[in-house]
This record gives sequence, structure tokens and C-alpha cells, in this order.
Amino acid sequence: MSLFWLAIHIFFLALVQAFLEVQIEGPHGWAAKLPVWRPRADGKIERLKKILKIKKPLTGYHLGLIVFWIFILHLPFAFGVSWSWKAELVVLSFLTFWMFIEDFLWFIINPHFGFKKFKSEYVWWHDRWAIGVPVDYYVALIFSFIFYLPVRSTIAESIIEWLKILAIFIVLTLITILITELVRMIRKK
Repeated sequence: MSLFWLAIHIFFLALVQAFLEVQIEGPHGWAAKLPVWRPRADGKIERLKKILKIKKPLTGYHLGLIVFWIFILHLPFAFGVSWSWKAELVVLSFLTFWMFIEDFLWFIINPHFGFKKFKSEYVWWHDRWAIGVPVDYYVALIFSFIFYLPVRSTIAESIIEWLKILAIFIVLTLITILITELVRMIRKK
């Protein structure tokens, strides 16, 4: 499968997951109203989060989703694709893409949010923002880029290929925003 089709596939997996999460969470992001496992306030996990300066709550729901993403993206290896460090780096690069794209798509398609409410005053679980975007998204992009750098024979080839993948995600995201906003306008009439 070419990276072009892989990027499209990952985007639509993220879109489907965002749709399912909207159905599960509704207007209450980050599993705020779900009966999920949460670490004890005085436990080791919370102490570690404080040391690492992580403010976002950990839930069993999100932990399960991350493990699910990891297994899904490693599925090709179970079907005979040869594992290598470079293949693993591609998986990790796409995993970080998936994480922030799925999160952003949740806002876009959620009828309680949409693009207009993708702002820090409506989104308590993203506590740090820069240039209108959660800092977590920049961190995910940086890690995705770093993971991808050694994938091709030259750094220049890796950068060009990664930028093409990023462009695919941007175009598909913009199309999703356009379609979602058009549907919202039609429904208001």
C-alpha cells in the first residue's frame, strides 16, 4: 500500500473513531461524564503526572483507545509485513498523526462544538494553547516528524514525503470542515 493510501486510510479511521467518540461523549469531552476508571487522586499515577506536569486527566477510556490505536497500526505486521525499525518509525509517526487528527475531528463533527467552538474557553482538557491550537497538536506533529526523519535513505526524502502526508491530512481535514459546516447551515434552515 502506498503512503498516499495509508494516509487516507488513517484519516478515515480517525474520522470514524471521532464519530464514535462523539456518540459516546456527546457534549462532555474527555470522558467527563462517563463511568470510567480514573486513577486515585493520591496515587502513584497522579504523582507521576505532577512530576511530568501533565494536567490532562487519565481515564481508562483513553488508555484503552491508545492501546487500540497501537494494535490497529501494528496489524500489518500480523498479516506478514516484515517488521523493521524503519517500519516501526512509520507506525509511530502515523500514530501521532492519528492522535491529534482524531482529536481535532471530534471537535469538527461534534454538534455541540464545531469549528467555531474550537477555542480554549470551551475546551478545558486542553490547558495550553498557542496560535489558536492546543500545544498537544504541535507536540504530536513534532514527534511525527522526528519519527519519520530516518525512514528514507536521505533526510530530504523523508521531509518531502512527510510533508506530502501532512498535506493529505490537511486537505482531508479541510474537506471535512467544509462538509460539516455546510450540513450545519442546511440544518439551521
